[in-house]
Amino acid sequence: MSSVCEFEEVEEVLTGSAAEMMAAEAHGVLSGMLCVSDDAQCNSWLRAVYDDEVGELLSRDDLLLLERLFDGVAEMIKSDDFDFSLFLPDDDEPLGLRATALADWCRGFIYGLGYGGMDKASEWQGDSREILQDMVEISRLDNDCGGEVDENAFMELSEFVRMGVLVIFSELRGGGEVEHDETIH
Repeated sequence: MSSVCEFEEVEEVLTGSAAEMMAAEAHGVLSGMLCVSDDAQCNSWLRAVYDDEVGELLSRDDLLLLERLFDGVAEMIKSDDFDFSLFLPDDDEPLGLRATALADWCRGFIYGLGYGGMDKASEWQGDSREILQDMVEISRLDNDCGGEVDENAFMELSEFVRMGVLVIFSELRGGGEVEHDETIH
């Protein structure tokens, strides 16, 4: 994701322009919207991020940065190369901050699915239903953590969420399940 935009850049733009959410949650909303519809538009996403005010305080450069983020995420989530990644603070940031961002990301993703048009829980089937239930639990993640065990758990949760998004995207787009390489020992 860093080739598209830096987390800190987006966080600064959203903070400075009175957005309703921060970078991780905004990326989650965008990812959820893109899972639901090919017709997701940048302006629609910005209305969600800015609670319909569409960033009246955004400079032209800030708007271009957010549009670049939108386009980059749209390209990555549709890629067959599994290039999609979560937009979270760097690994050198405190674990509590990253855990909070992951919880915010999941909350945003769930919101983005609904905002994008997927509003009936009865429409969720198979792996998507279980993944979404797990994301609801992750959105309640406690940020009181530290140490190697918690760091490893965080990395596993992050990867689970990342792959879960790809499974949901695939199932919503009629592509079935994401294929995993199986290693035979």
